[in-house]
Amino acid sequence: MILTSALFGWEDQGLGFDVGLHLGTLFVVGAYFWRDWLGMFQATVSDISRGRLRTGARQPTRLLAMIIGATVPAGLVGLMLDDWISTRLREPWVVATTLLIVGLAMWFVDRAPPLRRRVEDMDVLDALVVGLAQTLALVPGVSRSGITLIAGLQRGLTRADAARFGFLLGTPTIAGAVVVEFPSVASEGQNGLLRLLLGMFVSATVGLLVVSQLMRFLRTRTLVPFAVYRIGLACLVFGALVAGAG
Repeated sequence: MILTSALFGWEDQGLGFDVGLHLGTLFVVGAYFWRDWLGMFQATVSDISRGRLRTGARQPTRLLAMIIGATVPAGLVGLMLDDWISTRLREPWVVATTLLIVGLAMWFVDRAPPLRRRVEDMDVLDALVVGLAQTLALVPGVSRSGITLIAGLQRGLTRADAARFGFLLGTPTIAGAVVVEFPSVASEGQNGLLRLLLGMFVSATVGLLVVSQLMRFLRTRTLVPFAVYRIGLACLVFGALVAGAG
């Protein structure tokens, strides 16, 4: 969105559209992974009612606890630095730089020997590493799903399981962002609400078409196409910026 506005000279789409995109993404991720969330909540309620939290909680309960804990770093950093990031880092050259860096990181991590750990094998350190990586997505152009995927692969998860944990981790993060930003959208009145609905419709429609295909793709393919896309786009943006400056 930053690149589109800057390179084509379009007016910024506004906060309402941004929040709408978050809501659409939240809907899609929740719909796709609803069985995971239902299983985690059911297991947690059962473990609490039976006093198992200290004596040996089940894996879905531990997974929910790890997701909550791993969400904290991004939440804290976002609350502290959101205004600074919004005013200082929403620049095309920042986006181009992060596109390139994360693309190269994808290429590098994908060349490592394949590992076979699953989400069910994760421990607290794994969740913390992925959670800390998620904070980097506050910088424009990093991609929250991309950086959590890279971190998950570095911890030995399969591509599909790294993506699965990244999406699960993103659910409370996205929900928190919507809650924090919604009052500002409401203050924009009808115009902000219309942009929110438009953003939500576009994001949900695209997401429904893409998420299941992406998960299927990652079970059998590599990250090379995503790395090439990011690196190629970064080069195009840098070229456009240099041409514009000249």
